[in-house]
Amino acid sequence: MKSLCFLVLSLLLASRAFGVSIIKRIPVAKGYDPGSCKNETHGNEVLVKNRADEEKIVICVKDKGVYQWKSTDGSQNTVGEFFNPGYDCADILNKRQDAKDGFYWITLKLSNPKKMWCDMTTDGGGYTLIGRMNTSVTWSLPSNDIPVGPFGEPHWSSSVGDAPVLDFRLQMATKEDFKSTIAHWSFRLQSTRPLKKLLTTTDGCDQRSAGIGNIAYVKDLRTERIVTTTLRCSKFGLAYPPASHFGWPKMNSCFAKSCPWGFAFFAIGSYKQQLDHYGAFSYSTTGSMSGMGKNATAFVGCDNQVKIWVVKGYDPGSCNQQSHLKEVLVKDRNDDDMILICVRENNVYNIFAVTLREYYIFFCKIGDRTIVH
Repeated sequence: MKSLCFLVLSLLLASRAFGVSIIKRIPVAKGYDPGSCKNETHGNEVLVKNRADEEKIVICVKDKGVYQWKSTDGSQNTVGEFFNPGYDCADILNKRQDAKDGFYWITLKLSNPKKMWCDMTTDGGGYTLIGRMNTSVTWSLPSNDIPVGPFGEPHWSSSVGDAPVLDFRLQMATKEDFKSTIAHWSFRLQSTRPLKKLLTTTDGCDQRSAGIGNIAYVKDLRTERIVTTTLRCSKFGLAYPPASHFGWPKMNSCFAKSCPWGFAFFAIGSYKQQLDHYGAFSYSTTGSMSGMGKNATAFVGCDNQVKIWVVKGYDPGSCNQQSHLKEVLVKDRNDDDMILICVRENNVYNIFAVTLREYYIFFCKIGDRTIVH
């Protein structure tokens, strides 16, 4: 026994004398999943990608009888990571109140977590980004399961169609960083419904006009004021039969499955034909339904291909609440065509020349979860 102890001690002293060190190689996970944290992996370290696609080392620990992955320094809150997802963006904000805007992993009680962009600052935070456009033409915007980012490729998300939605929000700007926002509002629904059933022909909408129905109120997020409690339907387009494979029924289904051509096309294989030319979002402070020809206070999108009003001459008309966000094609002083838009800045309506592209992002707030600050 003494000889064995002497041998071990001699080897230890020799390794120190010659500068020999034993390097432990940390296993590298492919992607975001470090694997199971359990008794067999207790104390193991794994190199994974975090929600920001940065490499991080996590360790399997047992905390109050529960095995869980934590950052190696123990200080980083891991809520919203793949191995510790939140239910939704609001749930993550409740659990890490210092959360910033960015990508997070959420479950929505699904078997596999979904990576989504969360807005943690606007109107109390907890919004999930579900769509991005760089044109007001909505019908050709595809949907897929790639996470939507504020600066990524324009598309709708097809990952959260079953999510119960309480708020639907639209933001429009003339620059991609959205610091030059010219319109920003949200619809609060009277009750939650799945995102894949956002559009309807009931609940304030009718058999001629499909849209976002059952609206409780509209909030202008630029002024942080509720601007109407009487609007019930924001017209999206014509009320095609629910079994139609285009138009508003297709738009609903595109929130739940991939639509490579958008919602307006009837497609079989490589063949596709456009059957719909609608697709708009609007609100009215004076009526129970909004849309083109329905006293829309703000309107974005297309109504039977109409996006820009054409005026014969130089006068675009009055810029006021009724023409807010209205785009008009007029003649400039050189008799060249010019597009003007009526926008509201600091509660004053002014006309500006449209010289830049328009950018749109769409958010929803899932469920009726209360955000605790």
